[in-house]
Amino acid sequence: VGVLHARCAHRGTTLYYGKVDEKGIRCCYHGWQFDVTTGECVKNPSAKVEVYQVKVEGDEIKVLA
Repeated sequence: VGVLHARCAHRGTTLYYGKVDEKGIRCCYHGWQFDVTTGECVKNPSAKVEVYQVKVEGDEIKVLA
């Protein structure tokens, strides 16, 4: 389980409409893929989105501050 900042590091496009797979999330605008564990862009590791720590408790996922 991973939680990322909802904006692409490239153009600030929302990642809400991105495609999610086992490797991460792909931006719907330019196709940049971000690793959900590190926030790094697969093709450009210097481009990152913020990753939030989470805690899974039963069927709930809590985002830690």
